[in-house]
Amino acid sequence: MLDMEDFSVVQKTLDLRARMAQAGYPTGITIQAYLYRSEQDARDLVESGAAAIRLVKGAFAESREHAWTSRADINREFLGRRLSCCPQRPRPTVFIRSSRLMTRK
Repeated sequence: MLDMEDFSVVQKTLDLRARMAQAGYPTGITIQAYLYRSEQDARDLVESGAAAIRLVKGAFAESREHAWTSRADINREFLGRRLSCCPQRPRPTVFIRSSRLMTRK
């Protein structure tokens, strides 16, 4: 499972996962819901048959140029992405620390 770091290395991390998959190493990857690009990245990963997609809210202080910055927006994106990023998978991997978000549908 590849972890995702700050925005400056997102594309490099996605490219590394793709190269590993092409070499026969099924590799999972983390997607940060608060990045604007995550919706398309998740679609691309599902389409490519990524071994696993781990969804997290996002922990780095990114600029508004690249990410949602308000807690409400981040929660909305996380909740929206938790199912849409893995539609064919019976058990998507979602990491969450907020008990309020765990009970929302």
